[in-house]
Amino acid sequence: MDTLSFSISAVLIFITTGFLLLFITHFGGKPDFVRFSLALYIDKFDIPNTTEIKEFIQRGYLDVDDELNFIPTGWTLEDELKNSLVLRFFSNFVPCITLAVDVSNNQVVMIQLSGD
Repeated sequence: MDTLSFSISAVLIFITTGFLLLFITHFGGKPDFVRFSLALYIDKFDIPNTTEIKEFIQRGYLDVDDELNFIPTGWTLEDELKNSLVLRFFSNFVPCITLAVDVSNNQVVMIQLSGD
């Protein structure tokens, strides 16, 4: 299966689960990375006593039209990822969460938080 076919297969799998919304970014001539924007209906999770962390991210990045990027270790794009406490926590106060995924192995290579 070539890279483009693999990308399209991954897209269909995740669109049918109702978990992720897709847009593809091309780097170079081949689509090496697929970017998924998390849907609004991911189950939100609020962790007690985290107001200061949320305010820091909001003021330092989201309110000034900047983005905050994380590089996760060992994350694979699969349906169970929607249950991640980290993603559920961020979805509680971050308007736009995007995952960049390496299509060759379905590894999440970046989590991007932004205000729009």
